[in-house]
Amino acid sequence: MPEASLEVRQFHSVKPAKVMQYLTFEIYHQKIGSLRFIQGFDDRDLLIETGETVTFRAANFAVSTPDQTDTPDASISVDLGRVGSQVKMQLRKLDGADFFKPALLTYRQYLSSVTTGPTKVIALYISDIAFKADTVSIKAEDDNPSTRDVSREYSPVDFPGLKNI
Repeated sequence: MPEASLEVRQFHSVKPAKVMQYLTFEIYHQKIGSLRFIQGFDDRDLLIETGETVTFRAANFAVSTPDQTDTPDASISVDLGRVGSQVKMQLRKLDGADFFKPALLTYRQYLSSVTTGPTKVIALYISDIAFKADTVSIKAEDDNPSTRDVSREYSPVDFPGLKNI
């Protein structure tokens, strides 16, 4: 779990009146690309850690960030509000073998006083997606769920009897 930067610690201890905090998250999958959201009412163009400026769409969502504990495991839960139906349409494009490719959730915190990029970045693998009426709940963890409980691939090199099938 990344440690909070000096700017973030100062923001939470003093809470300056003219400094805004922006919470964002990005869902990425090879088939659907990136879906980027910012908490609030206005879309924003922000600089991400790669140096690229991207647009985050305004959305209503709740994020539970990982606790800073001694355990190395980190997880984040995101509950999307009304925009959840749009996310549902994108996620329903995934089928069959697409579920074996990892999907990533990147959580970023920005401060309006810091223009060099995000002050905190946490990138995790999406482990669970729950669809409700108009909302979507997403859980992301350290472990890549697409590699859990997977045996190695059978091949004729390891198993010569497969040539006869």
